[in-house]
Amino acid sequence: MVIANFGTYDVANYGDLLFPAIVAAGTDTSMKESLLVSPVGGRPYSDVPRSVGYRQVMSGLDVVVDAVFVGGGNVVHARPSSLFEYRTTARWAYPRLWAGATEFAARHKAPLIFNAPGVPRRPGPSVGKLMATLFNTADYASVRDERSAEFLSDAGAKNVRIVPDTALNLQSVFGPLGELPPSDFISKFAPGGYVAVHVNDRYGGVDVVHLAAVLDRIGSSLGLPLVLVPIGLCHGDLNYAEKVATHTSCRSIVLRNNASVREIAAVLARSSLYVGSSLHAYITSAAYGVPAFLVADSSYQHKFSGLLKLICHEDRLLLSWPDVIERLSACRITDTESAGLDAAIVRVEDHWSSIRNLLGGGVVGLRRTGRVIPALPTIAGGLNVFDNRIATPLHTLRSRRGSAAQ
Repeated sequence: MVIANFGTYDVANYGDLLFPAIVAAGTDTSMKESLLVSPVGGRPYSDVPRSVGYRQVMSGLDVVVDAVFVGGGNVVHARPSSLFEYRTTARWAYPRLWAGATEFAARHKAPLIFNAPGVPRRPGPSVGKLMATLFNTADYASVRDERSAEFLSDAGAKNVRIVPDTALNLQSVFGPLGELPPSDFISKFAPGGYVAVHVNDRYGGVDVVHLAAVLDRIGSSLGLPLVLVPIGLCHGDLNYAEKVATHTSCRSIVLRNNASVREIAAVLARSSLYVGSSLHAYITSAAYGVPAFLVADSSYQHKFSGLLKLICHEDRLLLSWPDVIERLSACRITDTESAGLDAAIVRVEDHWSSIRNLLGGGVVGLRRTGRVIPALPTIAGGLNVFDNRIATPLHTLRSRRGSAAQ
């Protein structure tokens, strides 16, 4: 079975690059035989096959696929991308992953499956209607949190399942801890354990100097060195981590030259504690039984609180780095809550069982009309411009006039 898997597999971001292996494991297929499709195409890590650019795959690439997946991640939106790698296709990069996947599935008369991606923000009215229409034509539609489902439902989507992020059963994908690649360098640096830390300039609410001071207090209070893990190289995490590290006085290193996704997973899974602002670093740590805390202003993105609610870890969300010190002083780092996580993993396993049953039954686009609408990503990008410049301001103006009239 050949799976076409759409995602941001062409940029160096650990969380997104988990999904080729996750989808392959969930469908009992080979990742090496998958067709990975990304906005421009590329291979950031050695253990993930090179993805094909969207334009190439839509311009007549000779391929037969048995199913089309939107692989996961926070990708269902139509906003322009700020990533350098997508500079030539910023307006259509993300629409290519969900609208483009729908068009590709229709062309190939293949089942379309939304593998619990996220909808990061409420879409504008026009984009929302398009999203709802495409989710309604999918053979299997799921999202990873309640807010994403709410956004789609309000736009008109029906029967969208809520499935916890499918990275939660990562241990069944990569195997137990002993099967992860060793890190001799870190073992020598921190033979007695370490705190895995992810920092970036998007969440947390403190400057570099104050953040470094917090990290020093974490290290000294626990008596453990710190390993700073740049999760999103495409977001500048490495440069930011190095800036923070120059201001720390505790024993710390920055993880550099990450060659594979599994190596990053191993560093997280072998840590004594994870603290940081990466959703999938938290998921990886939790999946391997490592105590973990997320540091992020939940009002910025619901992806954090949405996940933690589904696994009953709401108390693990801290709104700022200074809150970490207070929380660590109030609990043992060995305190973990597994019941909610175990229940969520069962939901993920049921999700994959349903998908395998669907694919095993020879289903071919049951919920689609078979009509191919060309240039769907371009349409989505254009609708986003329309919503931002006309539809949303007009709606706001009408609301204000209505309020004034009362």
